Order: sequence, then structure tokens, then C-alpha cells
Amino acid sequence: MKMKYIVGFLLPFLAVTHAQAVIIDGEFTGVVKYQDDMSTKDSGYIPYWESNIVGEAIHGTFWYDTDLAPADSSDTPNRSLHTTVGNSAKEWVGIKIFIGGKMVDISHSIPTGLDILHREETVVFEDFEQPANWDNSENFSLADVSSASNSAGDYDYKWLTIRAWEKERNVVDGIDLEQEFSWVNINEREFVSLGLFNVRGFMNGEKFDASASLKLLSLSTSVRDSVRVPEPSSLLLFALGLFCLLARILMIDRRESRPLK
Repeated sequence: MKMKYIVGFLLPFLAVTHAQAVIIDGEFTGVVKYQDDMSTKDSGYIPYWESNIVGEAIHGTFWYDTDLAPADSSDTPNRSLHTTVGNSAKEWVGIKIFIGGKMVDISHSIPTGLDILHREETVVFEDFEQPANWDNSENFSLADVSSASNSAGDYDYKWLTIRAWEKERNVVDGIDLEQEFSWVNINEREFVSLGLFNVRGFMNGEKFDASASLKLLSLSTSVRDSVRVPEPSSLLLFALGLFCLLARILMIDRRESRPLK
């Protein structure tokens, strides 16, 4: 009976706790301002763009994981910089863009047979409160880069960065990663609120290299429902140790309480 009471007492401590990993989702829209394709300059390249896409609308989605993001490495007040370079860190940023009749997932639209060798992921917030009679300068930037290759010499490289810049209105609320905001390019600035896209590769003996400059028209973020991530609890380890100790004491007590034959 003593053992049943002890187990009943310890069961609440044996539960697994959960950490709250906050995921930020985002959307953006824009238009293509400039395109380039090496196939128009060098016959050794195949076309990537199937037609002239200048003036066409683009849109995309992105996400980033605030729990997996690296620490802020900025040394400037009112600015945060979170960035990882290399393939050792866990993926914490993702961007998809719909452009020129293609859907490109920067980190996952990798041709079959290639292994990712390099990844760069960056999120930047700027929220500068200027002196009286000066405008506010605010900025949100996001970048995702991936490269992959194989032993046969085939390779694939993708890069996309987007930047929403505002010098007249308050948009972001501080420089923390976990926040929601909505921005519209009311003045349609072309050179400060932009996107840069580049893709190049060599597959099955064919080479391509193309890029596009984008004018951003809108960008927004929202907090996804918190994801519950199971993780071992320190209480669990403590409870297991206590359980083993009490079980040992009960075994000794039971032996000593047996009648001598």
C-alpha cells in the first residue's frame, strides 16, 4: 500500500513540460522593376525567365522561429541583428516567392540529388526615435540564402532579401523578434523598400543565372499560435531520483519487518 501512495504522489511530477516556441508568419507583395538573364548575353546559358516579367505582380510568404533564432549581435542602439551563416545551425527562417510563373522556396526548392552545403538566414529590426521635428526611421529586413551541390559538379544557389523601410510612420514596435505589424508602401519608394532575388545553377550539363529587383508594396507579420514543444523537465529528473530513493528505503524496510524463521 505504501508503494501505491508514493507512486500516486509522484505522478504529477512525472509529466513532461512544454516550452513555448513562437513562430512569426509573414506575407509580402510587390512588382518586378528589373530582370536579368544570362541567356540573353551568353549562349552557354539556358533561359530561366520564360518571358519579360518587368511590371508583373509578385507575392510571397515567410516565417521565422524566435526560439531557434540566434542572439542579437547588433552593437547599435535601436537596432537588432539576428543572423546565422553556415549549415550547422538549425533552420529558423524560410521564404517562398511567387515570381515569373514560378514558386521558389529558397531553402527547399533544391533539385533532386543535391545536398545543401551552405545557408544564411538574417532578420533585422530598426526602430529609431529621431529628435523633435525629425521623422522616424524604421526598417524590417529578412534574408534567406541556400546553396547545394553534389560530387558530379552540379550546383544550385538561391538568394532572396526583402526590406520594408519607413521614414514617416511608426510601423514596428521596438526591435524584438516577436511582434506583429502591417506596412503599406504609400509613397511607392523603389530603392529603399525592395526585394532582391537571384538564382543560378548547373544541372545535367545546363547552366542558368538570373535575377530580379523588386519594389515592395506591402508587408505584414502575425504571431502563429504558439507551438508546444515537449522537453524534459528538471522536476521529472528530481522525481525519478526521489522515487528510486524511496523505493530502496521501502525494500530495506520490508526486509527488516519480515518475521525471523
